[in-house]
This record gives sequence, structure tokens and C-alpha cells, in this order.
Amino acid sequence: MADNFDGSGQRELASGGSWSPGFQARFDQLEREFLLTWKAWEEWKNLFSCSPERSGFIHRSAWFFFNRVHDALLYSTVMALGRLLDPEQQGKNQNLSLERLMMDIPDQGLQIQLEAIRSKARESEGPIREFRDKRAAHFERAVLEGPIILRGFAVNDVDLCMRKVHEFFNLLHFQEAPSSWRDGPGYASGDSGELITKLL
Repeated sequence: MADNFDGSGQRELASGGSWSPGFQARFDQLEREFLLTWKAWEEWKNLFSCSPERSGFIHRSAWFFFNRVHDALLYSTVMALGRLLDPEQQGKNQNLSLERLMMDIPDQGLQIQLEAIRSKARESEGPIREFRDKRAAHFERAVLEGPIILRGFAVNDVDLCMRKVHEFFNLLHFQEAPSSWRDGPGYASGDSGELITKLL
């Protein structure tokens, strides 16, 4: 389904006007990254976190292949969440992240709401980020050989972090006029309690 845009090609805001072209491009890029990450995580859960019976079948039928799939989906999820929640700048490098996106919003009240959501996402990402920094992104020797033991993280940790990032994007979508909401399998309209952004 095609996006519903106004004549300028920009999505209309409920308050009038539209997002700036630069903001909309960054918004769309980050949101697509998130949706692909969400989809990968749901696939991981469907394969590896559903039932002991399925896990047993996978282990017996093609252990090496599914072990590689397990790690690939898990590591890509961890790395993508980290990129979305990275600071806007690290050293001399600038990151395209949720924090960077917020800097382009002139509405200070909306910025405060978004920062509250982003902060909660960062809190829930704590053990996930530790795994990302010390194992997924780098083979830290102290972790591989001891004495450092990673805390690990649970499925619920990732789910909570995903929900907060999802909430971040939904809040931005609810600034838009309903006529600019995308329809089709990716999106659904509703009141402020309903998730607009769905899976791809």
C-alpha cells in the first residue's frame, strides 16, 4: 500500500504543516531499522523460545544450522537495539539514533516526552548492552577467558526494550494527521492507546 502524503510529499501534522524533509528521512530510516529488528526478534522467539518440543526437534534435526540462525538473529537484534539507543555523539563520530532524531524536534514538550521514553528503553537495555559491548561487538578477553562473567539477559528484557522503542515511534506518529498514517499490513489507525506501528 502506498503512503498517504499531502501534495508536497511530506506527511501532514495534526497541528498543521509537515515534518521537515531531513527529519522525515531520518525518521523513516530509523523506523525501518526498528521494524526489521522487531521482525527478526519475533522470528527468533518463534523458533527458539516457544516450546521445549520445538527446541528439541530443532536440536535433533539440524543443530549446527539452527545454532547459526539462533546466533545471527540474536546478535543482529542486540546490535540494532544498541544502534537505535546510542548517544547522538561518541567521541568525534555522530550517530543516527533516537537521540539524534529528537534534536530536530522544535516542540520542547514533545522532546521531554520522547526523552522519558528513550530513557526507559536505555534502562531496560542495560544487560543487553553489556552483552553487545563485551561479546557481540567485541571478543573481550576478560569475558572469554575470565574472570568477568556476563549477567546475561532474558527474553523479557528484549521485549520490554522493544516496547519502549515502539512507544517512541508511536508518539511521533500521533503528531501526524490521521490522513498521513500509512495503511496496509504495516500500520493501523486508532486512539492514543493503540499501537500504530505494526510489523512489516
